[in-house]
Amino acid sequence: MDIEFSGLHHRAAYFHAVYVAYRPTFRMFASRVFFAVALASLYLVYQMNFAPDRTLPLLAPARLSWHIAALLIFFVLLAEPFLAPVYVAIRLWRDPSVHVEWQGRANIRGITFSASGRNILWDSFREKILEPDGIILKTGAAGFLSLPRDFFHSDSDWQRFCKLAETKVHPNPIPGKAPGLRK
Repeated sequence: MDIEFSGLHHRAAYFHAVYVAYRPTFRMFASRVFFAVALASLYLVYQMNFAPDRTLPLLAPARLSWHIAALLIFFVLLAEPFLAPVYVAIRLWRDPSVHVEWQGRANIRGITFSASGRNILWDSFREKILEPDGIILKTGAAGFLSLPRDFFHSDSDWQRFCKLAETKVHPNPIPGKAPGLRK
């Protein structure tokens, strides 16, 4: 009952898979927004009450450079979780092993790659993300396996693989993190 797959990654699909695998959770983004609002409040209190040039109006040209610098810091603080997956995708895309044809088979024990003979047991995956155009299996905090739908020879192979992943991949809680907080 082996399900065979083979194919090449396409840039757009691979970048999408990396983004989905590394996108920030709602909880992480909410904590960043809270932290940015707290920093902005502290910045405003400092500028209005303790800044050396507080006799000047808040939007005076002498203060604008400080405001622009603070806005850039807030932007980076809020945008970094969304920009980091793009950086990771660019770095991973440069790896030559991504550009070779991926071949392998999946069965009830795990996924085996033909070229390297590497076997990944189903217990190694802690999360599965099913997308219309593929499946992303996360192996840990930074590892993932992306198998696009067109890697499978037929729709029945794709459906069987999805059912196999559904039954075999169960959230393995990371110490200190409750499972199922991804949404």
